[in-house]
Amino acid sequence: MFIFLNQYIKLSSVVLLMSIWIGCQTDAESPGDSEEKRLEVIVEHSAGDEYISEREEGAASRYMPYPFNMAYIRGYESERTQCIVLSQQLSKRRRLEVTPIALFSMTEYGELNNYIIVIPKDEDLQSIPVHNFSDLTTKYVSIKNIIDNWMLDRCGFNCSRKEGWGGESAGLKAIENLKASQP
Repeated sequence: MFIFLNQYIKLSSVVLLMSIWIGCQTDAESPGDSEEKRLEVIVEHSAGDEYISEREEGAASRYMPYPFNMAYIRGYESERTQCIVLSQQLSKRRRLEVTPIALFSMTEYGELNNYIIVIPKDEDLQSIPVHNFSDLTTKYVSIKNIIDNWMLDRCGFNCSRKEGWGGESAGLKAIENLKASQP
């Protein structure tokens, strides 16, 4: 009987500690979220828009259409940190809440550029079931390859170099750095 009572007390203690721990956790989707935790982007180029290089002029500056939507973080329009929105085609100037899932970094014309890969929070706008970096690199590696190839080839021969990929935390860090660099 004593052994049973001792195990019951230990189990009760574990359940109590877990209840306290779970109660202290905050849900990212809770209504009390601050505006700072939300990430809203504004679509600058819709999937299918013609890409025209701003570095060159003439017929040679045209390239294949964007295979994805390009956006900037609301309040932080920057050429050095942009977002690639994995979704159905979105209209220009569309505002939407997104979740960062990855970071693609490249050097283009000697300057480092970060591209945060995001998915819409609105499931109706999601065109593929990618929810995180692991999904992108395992289940949908062809999408990752399209991003790689299109971004690196869009400016022509030998004008860009891939610096690498990072997961969700790398995307969030790039956002923090962008916000910290703004006046």
